[in-house]
Amino acid sequence: MTMLSRRAVLSGHAREPHAMAVSADGRLLVSTSADMTVRLWETMNWSLARTIDDMDPGTRQPIMIFDVSPGGQFVATGTADFTTKVYAAQTGDRIKRLHPVKRGFYNSAEQIRFSPMGDLLACAKGKTIELFQCGDFSKVGELKGHTSKAHLIDWSLDGRTLISCGGKYIKLWDLATLTEIASLTKHSRTLSSLAVAPNGKFFATGGEDFKVCLWSLPDARELGEYTGHAKHVFDLAISPDGQTVASWDLDENLHLWHTASCAEIARLPGIWGRSLFLPNASLLIFFGERVETLLINPANGDVVQKIPPSADVAVAPDGTWFAAFDGNDIVIWS
Repeated sequence: MTMLSRRAVLSGHAREPHAMAVSADGRLLVSTSADMTVRLWETMNWSLARTIDDMDPGTRQPIMIFDVSPGGQFVATGTADFTTKVYAAQTGDRIKRLHPVKRGFYNSAEQIRFSPMGDLLACAKGKTIELFQCGDFSKVGELKGHTSKAHLIDWSLDGRTLISCGGKYIKLWDLATLTEIASLTKHSRTLSSLAVAPNGKFFATGGEDFKVCLWSLPDARELGEYTGHAKHVFDLAISPDGQTVASWDLDENLHLWHTASCAEIARLPGIWGRSLFLPNASLLIFFGERVETLLINPANGDVVQKIPPSADVAVAPDGTWFAAFDGNDIVIWS
């Protein structure tokens, strides 16, 4: 298997970065940092395009959640000064604050996700999912039905269905009619992980009941259940071909298993972090701040390369590169 090497190093953050995302067209890499800024990098030449520094006086808080629109036109941030904001990526200018400032009160979305088509932004806010039209970011609808906080959301590949998790319940929503399609109650305890397959055919959910369930899209049929975990399932990733799932639990075990049979392929013990598959390279990237970043062969669980620890990783849509942190810098590997 080919070893990966450093392609570029991006410097600019004054303090350690903690989150990254890449636009669906692969042209824009966005990073956030403890220095309270958002930095936008052009991937054509690995240069800094602009910096967003938009903290209101007296409310400087780290940007903990954010998303970038598929075409790279917009960036949305949450938790910065306790509100949700959207920016124009080309200029760095703030377009709108989606939730008003309430001093001493947490008023940001819990999760924010742009639709795959780039036409909508979904914000999980309490028990409600709010929908905003990309452009002027006016509110165009609300999805209500959860009885506890909606803390996980994601989209179907065609953008027609939104998946949300609140407590132990999973709900699917029709975006054309803003109505509930299904409410799934297979899990017995709170959900903590959600992943949609890159092929768009199914999604996976994991939670505090130690199991992972597979569901079809768009009809939400149960496809299978993996019960190999002995602790809370905290992270999920699905391979680009949809044939393999990587699931990690709070027992610090990474499990690799087949989606068709739910049979275990391999188990890597004693590691802490999250995972992403690298498209077109047959590699799984397992990363975190506590241990070295591991490049894993998902066919057998063998570690093929180790690179420095990283709080987050962003993968190019075509799999030709991925970005990882190294101190205050961002390293591009290819």
